[in-house]
Amino acid sequence: MPLRDGTMTADEFERGVRNALGDSHAIVDGCWIVETKAMVSASTARGYGELASEARSERWEPPDVDDALEIEDNEEDEDCTTRVSRNGHVREYRVVYSATFRVPVLCVRARDAATRVPWSTSRLLQSLTIDHSCVGADDHDPVLTPYSNPHEPGGGDWACVHPCATAEVMKLLLRDSNLPLTPRAYVDAWLRYVAREVTLRLHDAD
Repeated sequence: MPLRDGTMTADEFERGVRNALGDSHAIVDGCWIVETKAMVSASTARGYGELASEARSERWEPPDVDDALEIEDNEEDEDCTTRVSRNGHVREYRVVYSATFRVPVLCVRARDAATRVPWSTSRLLQSLTIDHSCVGADDHDPVLTPYSNPHEPGGGDWACVHPCATAEVMKLLLRDSNLPLTPRAYVDAWLRYVAREVTLRLHDAD
């Protein structure tokens, strides 16, 4: 039975994402985008969730050449400085439906903040791995992988939290929680599960 077994139908996906992004209690900002291509909507779902983009800065140890960097003072600690690349990036997020696994998929893409040119998938995956170095530590950890977004011409330069383990994890999460078994509850619980893997900020995060 969908939801109870950790999966959801395309119709449940649409209802869940629409409701999860459509009110003042949403844990992340976004909106539902209707898919206008009939062949795409027939093979996946009638649309997808577009989440709010986030600006990020690249952080690393100071290199030999300082002119590529700027220094920001930390007001709470005068001895602490943060080196930030002038070439930051913007992360874009989509929630799409996998008809193969019958679960939602969180995908992410990065663009250079100045030029808006998409990063390569390998560069994005490296950045995500630095943000969250424990990905893939055990069988229940999501795996970050390149992803061909069905709603993008050519697939785009996207990565995703691979959906292969999503159904099993969601089955356990929903079984062990006191949440009502609804598409909205499923999507909210799933977002909390996958958001940390791409450091997506949620409104109710601790």
